[in-house]
Amino acid sequence: MKFDFIYVSIIIIILNIHLSAQNKNYAELIKVIGGHSSRVRSLAVLPNGNLASGSDDSSIIIWNSEDGSLIRKLRGHSSPVYSMVVFPSGHLASGSWDNTIKIWNPNDGSLLKTLTGHTSFIFALAILSDGYLASGSSDQTIKIWNPWDTHEGSLIQTLTGHAGYVNS
Repeated sequence: MKFDFIYVSIIIIILNIHLSAQNKNYAELIKVIGGHSSRVRSLAVLPNGNLASGSDDSSIIIWNSEDGSLIRKLRGHSSPVYSMVVFPSGHLASGSWDNTIKIWNPNDGSLLKTLTGHTSFIFALAILSDGYLASGSSDQTIKIWNPWDTHEGSLIQTLTGHAGYVNS
């Protein structure tokens, strides 16, 4: 199957990867879904099996991964959504080029809180073993957050000393 470049950037291709002992490894195209108006930058699988996609169009779409249908569109960022991570609770964190991290309830689409503190694009997010959230930015820092501490969340620590962007 051949895709024009512009269409590859705004669709999600779901593959079933087959690995066999007979070295007949192959991928089978299961589904192609589209709904963003620009490039998809990040994907995250939710605990219920749904798929979240973050895009240059500043939105997050929650997809039914079984049939490819659009469940809801999350809007709140003003720039591309570059990274996402799912908490054990099922909440979704998104990092954007608007320098913010947003925490969402993907089940109803509600925006729970916005974490601010970075001075440039957020490229990476990770959940730490203690439940804290780590964020990497083009401001050359890693910030450690307790997103549940207060209504706004709290910044625990800023790690400095990187010579360039922090991304993954």
